[in-house]
Amino acid sequence: MKNSHQVGIRLDGEVASAYQQMADARGVKLATFLKEVLTNNLHTIAFKNEVDRMEDIVDSFQKNLNHSLEKFSSENTLNDKYFEDFGGIYMMMLGLLMQQKVDREDIRGMQAKGISYANANFKGKKE
Repeated sequence: MKNSHQVGIRLDGEVASAYQQMADARGVKLATFLKEVLTNNLHTIAFKNEVDRMEDIVDSFQKNLNHSLEKFSSENTLNDKYFEDFGGIYMMMLGLLMQQKVDREDIRGMQAKGISYANANFKGKKE
């Protein structure tokens, strides 16, 4: 190791014996085994911290996406103003047709075609 630092630790007897048995089973010195355990633990903690950071980023993205979708949905729904405007345009169109002396049956035929078109192309359609 290029840069190392020697540290002394005191362990409970049973804990030290357990670590010694694990080191013996791997065929390494206790100090080498403890160095590997501590290094692996440090890498595990760093990895876990990175995973937590990525989960936070994903959660934040999901919250922002949900907020954007809710905002878009609320701003683009058919509200009362839409129906008021549509109703006004509809009545104006009817008035123009009547002023042009279009027969009522022709107007009803146009309405029926409009309803038929809406049923075939819009009502109940999900994209």
